[in-house]
Amino acid sequence: MKVIKRYNFKGWAGISKTRSRYYIPSSTNDLKKILFLANANGLKILPVGSQKSYFDTIYNNNNIIISMKNFNKILSYNKSKNIIEVGAGLSLTKLINYIVPKKKIIHSIPGSPEISIGGAISNDVHGKDSFKYGGFCNQVEEIKVLLSNNKMINCSLKKNKSLFKAICGGLGLVGIIISVKLKLKNLPSNLLSTQVIVCDKITDQLKVFNSNKFDYIYSWIDCFSKKNKIGRGVVFASNFSKTKKYKNMESHINLKLVDKFVFYILKFIFLNNLVNCLNFIYFNYVKYFKSKSYKEDFKESIYTLKKNNLDLGRLSSPKGFLEFQILVPEKNQNKICLDIFEICQKLKIHGVLVGGKKIKKSNGYLSFCDNGFTFGITVINSNFKETKNKFKIIYNYCLKKRLKIYLCKDFFITKSHLKKIYPNTNKFLNLKKLYDKKELFISDFYLRAIK
Repeated sequence: MKVIKRYNFKGWAGISKTRSRYYIPSSTNDLKKILFLANANGLKILPVGSQKSYFDTIYNNNNIIISMKNFNKILSYNKSKNIIEVGAGLSLTKLINYIVPKKKIIHSIPGSPEISIGGAISNDVHGKDSFKYGGFCNQVEEIKVLLSNNKMINCSLKKNKSLFKAICGGLGLVGIIISVKLKLKNLPSNLLSTQVIVCDKITDQLKVFNSNKFDYIYSWIDCFSKKNKIGRGVVFASNFSKTKKYKNMESHINLKLVDKFVFYILKFIFLNNLVNCLNFIYFNYVKYFKSKSYKEDFKESIYTLKKNNLDLGRLSSPKGFLEFQILVPEKNQNKICLDIFEICQKLKIHGVLVGGKKIKKSNGYLSFCDNGFTFGITVINSNFKETKNKFKIIYNYCLKKRLKIYLCKDFFITKSHLKKIYPNTNKFLNLKKLYDKKELFISDFYLRAIK
């Protein structure tokens, strides 16, 4: 077992540093030794996966962080039942690379599949098909968890249901996920037929999303557009294709030199407040010149951020970035979306990257996924205090309307806010007290926003 006594790191947003004791166990025996050590020395524990969360949900300052990256094996695969069991540290990318050649898929894959399976559950991530299937936790058959009392327990919607719902979206605060059984589905085709739908305002986008005609759907939103064009953007909607061979009209030149050039151009634009110009060019290019339909490889389509050189952590460095992602329920959806974009205009919150998805209710007391439309607005960290004050105005609007804010991307939520927008917070806390009596599992986020 590898140990780093003084481990300094930042979340993906690159906003602040934290220092912890960093343990990289290779077995459950190693994990039990760490639990004993923590109890004996009055230390607290936080398990992490690929550490792609933005801020303090993966911080445990001056305490212990356990990296689960060595628990990265495919443990079993039952073809007839479409069930696969994997270690919590396995990345979604490796899972996809294993199951797609077998003509299998899993639903609710996010745009950054480098994350771990354990992280996908702890944050109940969502994807371009989550309007049909809910969050990632809806694809989970069973979870094996190591609790603070050194006991291993299995939980699911059929067995230890309350524990299961506390683990799903539970940010690693209840126990250590050891392994997971996942529900797979048959892959209809290796190809997707994608439509590009240009929308002149946010309400046009919502009409497309609410049509429910597609297998996968997401959008890009121009946060700089104003007045009757507020929230304009482009929707990418796909269905599985029956075509076996195709001539791809899209350019898929993956030369490293070209990728590097595009990356540094984007970085220059992001860091020098030129996104308004980029959005204008991109929107009009798509509207007037880009092909409005094309075929794409299923696996390529999964990596939305990666294939477009949109590694926000690297693009925003050294400044870092801030983001809020909210969920707008179906009731009064048009008005609420318009309100938020208008508030952003008044406050000059101009997102460098704004994406939209429709999602469905999921399992988990602290799960973000619910029935509605979600979008996140990302800004470069030019003035932290000023941005914090602006975000607080957005947060107050969300509190008034009882709109959920995605916790793994949060920077400013308070305890009083959390309980109002996450009505099952007390149920989560009661389960944590039951299974983690000594409060062994904590994070900086837990201390800031939950406890």
